[in-house]
Amino acid sequence: MDVRESGPNEGFGHVDHPLLRKRVRDPESLREGELMAVVEECAGTAAGSPRRGRTAYVRGADGREFTAAPDALEKVSAVGRICAFCDGPITAGGHEVIRHSASGAKPDHWAHDIRDPSCKPLRADAR
Repeated sequence: MDVRESGPNEGFGHVDHPLLRKRVRDPESLREGELMAVVEECAGTAAGSPRRGRTAYVRGADGREFTAAPDALEKVSAVGRICAFCDGPITAGGHEVIRHSASGAKPDHWAHDIRDPSCKPLRADAR
């Protein structure tokens, strides 16, 4: 049996989105996560013709996916957050890091860009 993988615009109605595989925020629910897919689906019929709609599937920090309107999604930025290593504010750049807690949870944290000289870790094992 010949198996072929489906890309965007094939198979399940996946469509391209500029924020695909990026960290996004849904302003309606205020939830954040990684944009996993945008799918074009049939949303019913009106006057005998099918109406189509797009749905974004976002994976939250807890691993569960939720849906959102793809046109309303915002890219999440590290600017204004507190650095997980030095406790200073991030003014530009930055990246997301995952640090494990004793309970096994994986909360999201943000850190200065590695090349940023203003980041002075509070602990020697921070990086």
